[in-house]
Amino acid sequence: MTIGDARMRDRIRILFARSARIAIALATAAALGLPAAGARADVNSLLAGLNGLLTFPADPVMDAIEPSPQIQGLPGKYTEHVVGFGGGICFGIYRAWMGSLDVALSPLWIFPTLSPEPHWNLFPFYEIEYD
Repeated sequence: MTIGDARMRDRIRILFARSARIAIALATAAALGLPAAGARADVNSLLAGLNGLLTFPADPVMDAIEPSPQIQGLPGKYTEHVVGFGGGICFGIYRAWMGSLDVALSPLWIFPTLSPEPHWNLFPFYEIEYD
């Protein structure tokens, strides 16, 4: 056996030891870092995001029909409906943006649900929890 062979064998042992340590660390992180609550948070975030993306067009209409209490009592006959429609457009954009973030971040279970609570729940089989 030559010196080159011994060095090569040592390098292979070191590489194998490093790979084994990395594999053990990843397995431990997967076992401890993905609890059942994390899986529920994934589904919750995904469904909240989808619900926000599908219901955001209703915000301008709902706010024009039934203006929020903050804008009721404005002067003029139709002012509160027009302002409600404008506010609904802004809130719909916000709901769509947060819904897309919820869908994009749903695999990362450490992020909370970002979407605001919608007027309707399109998924009656699942109770979505909003933070």
